[in-house]
Amino acid sequence: MMLLAGGTLMIDRSGSPEIPIRIDADAVDLLRRRTRSLRDESTEVVEPLVDRLESHAGLLSGLLGGAPRTFRVPIGQMASETAWLAANAHADNGDDRQSLEWGKRAARLAREVNDQDLRAHALTRISRTHLSLKDPAAALEALERIDARRLSPYGRARLEVHRALAYSRQETAAGPVRASSAFRALDIARESLMAAGSHSPRPEWVWWNDDEGFVKSWESEALRSLELPRLAVPAFQQAIVAAGQEDIRELPFLRGGLAEALAHGGDLDAAAEEAVRAVLLARAVDADAALGRVRALHRTLNLRAPHSRHVQSLREALRS
Repeated sequence: MMLLAGGTLMIDRSGSPEIPIRIDADAVDLLRRRTRSLRDESTEVVEPLVDRLESHAGLLSGLLGGAPRTFRVPIGQMASETAWLAANAHADNGDDRQSLEWGKRAARLAREVNDQDLRAHALTRISRTHLSLKDPAAALEALERIDARRLSPYGRARLEVHRALAYSRQETAAGPVRASSAFRALDIARESLMAAGSHSPRPEWVWWNDDEGFVKSWESEALRSLELPRLAVPAFQQAIVAAGQEDIRELPFLRGGLAEALAHGGDLDAAAEEAVRAVLLARAVDADAALGRVRALHRTLNLRAPHSRHVQSLREALRS
């Protein structure tokens, strides 16, 4: 239940309000503070937030239908963003099916209030989940449903970093073609953020302040996918520094990516050491998907260097 405008709002498990309540500016402000708090928490942890994100998204979705016209857009925007946060949390837990469902829900809510940035936000999440499912064609198809001309500079940057990652995973294309397409998308993302500068206010959904750090985290993953370890390793290292300030939840994934890039470059001991750090961070934020990534890397390292004490330490960290 939530206290809104002097009344108690009960919601069932589907998120539908069980009793009517008056929606006014105070109620919307309370909902906005709650949404902002969940957004901030989502940069720090994964698992403990899932139920709260789903409940809040359900509450906002239920309120949207009966909200006065004055408040429909902000309530719809918050509902879409919270559904996106739920999709992201499910992806970080390794539940791609639920991630797709919540991503689609976020896209529908954004379309209902005609917010192109949030619709793109949802579709990029869907695209990334298709990449997790090893379907890069579906990932690109999701991005092609976005009209880049209708996005803010931040929405365009968000689209392009996902496009870069999807291009880097297109196994049907030649390596140079994949690389050229990915690098061009990353350039557009940077250009969009530079053009925004101080002239374009950051939308509510933008959680990062370090624009270059944001792009660098996606560049590192694209370089790893393109199998360019000499470039990927320093890119991951820079992205890790930025994430440590703004998005702790992302750290185990970046550490895991760095470990993979080190292994691909042949430095197996360093890869195992980095993977141990990823394991500790993944358990700290309850990110099951990051643990799955490290387990896959361990299988490779164990085949290539089964007697390495660093690989054995990784084995023990995963078992602990």
